[in-house]
Amino acid sequence: MIDNESKGKIGQLPDFIQSEYGYFSEIYKDETEECSFHYDTRWSPNIEVLWTIANHFDVEFVLSYEESGCMLLGKTFYENEILKDYCLNQSDFQDCSYNEEENNYQFEGNIYEYKDEIMKILLGRKIAFGQS
Repeated sequence: MIDNESKGKIGQLPDFIQSEYGYFSEIYKDETEECSFHYDTRWSPNIEVLWTIANHFDVEFVLSYEESGCMLLGKTFYENEILKDYCLNQSDFQDCSYNEEENNYQFEGNIYEYKDEIMKILLGRKIAFGQS
């Protein structure tokens, strides 16, 4: 798929998947980590496509996804044929507030420059407590 994309074919899926959604684009292999790839998708994470690929090749995966502008942050684990997706939703942010005067975020008595920091804390908690 990386080779096809480098030849100018934008939006990739393996040959054995017939779908209108879940395309991979801007794919590259992370040279610092074994078997780690990065890519973009449109609109939402392509969890179902990854699940199909994993089953086809009999492998497991961990998917981290983020679209901070839409306050979307999640992590999906596929291990021992069990798929678990942990994703933040709007109710997760009820205790977070933006201070316009100070140009920062307040959460649980602490001040953060970026909301991404708070999002990572909240997602970490969901994973630790097994809340999807």
